Amino acid sequence: MNTLLLVQDAASTAAAEAPKIQPMQPLGWTFMIVSVSAVVLLTAWCFYKVLTAPPEQR
Repeated sequence: MNTLLLVQDAASTAAAEAPKIQPMQPLGWTFMIVSVSAVVLLTAWCFYKVLTAPPEQR
């Protein structure tokens, strides 16, 4: 029981000292949207190139 109180005290102290979460800035949103869009578009382009390959010639 005593150990539980020590753990709870340590957890509350750590939570009080933790930095507060800040909302994402517009530049962060822009960078994230551009990055994710680039990866999705590159993946789609690669799938398109692979799946529309011309038939094998003999």
